[in-house]
Amino acid sequence: MLASWLGGRLDHFGGLWIFIALYCLAIFGQAVLFPNSMATAVSNAHEHGAHAMALCGFLQQGLAGIAATAAVLQRHGGTWTLAVFVLGALTWLVVRFKVRAG
Repeated sequence: MLASWLGGRLDHFGGLWIFIALYCLAIFGQAVLFPNSMATAVSNAHEHGAHAMALCGFLQQGLAGIAATAAVLQRHGGTWTLAVFVLGALTWLVVRFKVRAG
């Protein structure tokens, strides 16, 4: 997405369709992965599993609110795209070096 933005491919109407397709793909991935990962995460906590699920849902909605606020505060012109790319790269690094090492 960042390469498409910097390459000037998102300036026209076709860029909107590229964005919508990638957005729908990301939402579909989240819809598939989130319930399964939550069920696995709380499978060992039979007594407090519902509390853990509620807390994770609350945290997810809180982070979505923070992201929406940040999206409004970012200037148009690629800053938001760059911010999402940097956060994605940092997340990948955490998973690569911390999660797999443990």
